[in-house]
Amino acid sequence: MKQAANRLNLNGRIMNISSGLVVRPIPEFSLYCTSKAAIEMMGKVLSMEVGDRSITVNTVSPGPIDTEMFGNSGDDLKAAADD
Repeated sequence: MKQAANRLNLNGRIMNISSGLVVRPIPEFSLYCTSKAAIEMMGKVLSMEVGDRSITVNTVSPGPIDTEMFGNSGDDLKAAADD
């Protein structure tokens, strides 16, 4: 992200993808949840660092997406998706 910000002109945009599992952690996904939480925090900090150049940094957290990870995740993740 920092390299991208260095290459952007004024009024640039950086978009990150996170996960709803940051706010709803489940067993067996500790590394996934923490890596997505790190992306969210990095986006917040970077937005403060580049705000004076009018660069916007956003992070979106989509809901469940039917992927192989989701299909093989078991009942905990599927129950979280239903909430």
